[in-house]
Order: sequence, then structure tokens, then C-alpha cells
Amino acid sequence: PRMASPQRGEGSLEERVRAYLDTNCAHCHRPGGWAPADIGLDFRYETPLEETGICDPMRYFAWAGTPRVAPGDPEASGILQRFVLEDALRMPSLGTSIIDPFGADLIAEWILQRDACP
Repeated sequence: PRMASPQRGEGSLEERVRAYLDTNCAHCHRPGGWAPADIGLDFRYETPLEETGICDPMRYFAWAGTPRVAPGDPEASGILQRFVLEDALRMPSLGTSIIDPFGADLIAEWILQRDACP
């Protein structure tokens, strides 16, 4: 399917977040991707949200057990915590040397507006 454009504000907030995650994360976080399979993430745009693993608890490092998405609470959401790190554990980790404020804000807004995880 044609993806929404996060930068142009095309599509719903969820479509923009899904497009951002596909573009910036799915090259590693997908079946057969670079990230270990037991992480359990599939950020491809066409994967139904409930099958992405985004609502499962995190499995590694200091975040083990932290919800990847805590609906309505960006600060308690592991996925956002990884986006705003200033060290080697920041996501996306490949090809970045600074925090992406656009992506972090987009994901935070999406988490804030969620009242549940699928």
C-alpha cells in the first residue's frame, strides 16, 4: 500500500507513525531483519498493528519488562525512551548521530492519544 507521508501530515496520526516506523525501523525490525528475532517486532507498514509486537513488553537492557507502548503515557513507553537516548542504544541506531526530534515528537503524540493497545 501507499504509505502516508509523516512530514507532509498526510493520513491519520497512526498511518504517519506506521510509515515512520516502516521507513526508519523496519529494515531491522521485521522477519529476517538485522534485529534478533526474539525481540518480536515487525514494523512493516502492511503488518497489522496488533501483529507488530509494539504493545509487548521490552526484552533487553534496563528496559526489560517496560511496555513498549504505555497508552496515554509517552514517558513510560520504552519505544520513546529508546528514541531520545544520547548513546549507542538510541533508535534508530544505524545512520544516526543525533536524536530525531520529528520522529520522537510524532511517536510521543501517537502514544499520548492512545487509550489502549491492540
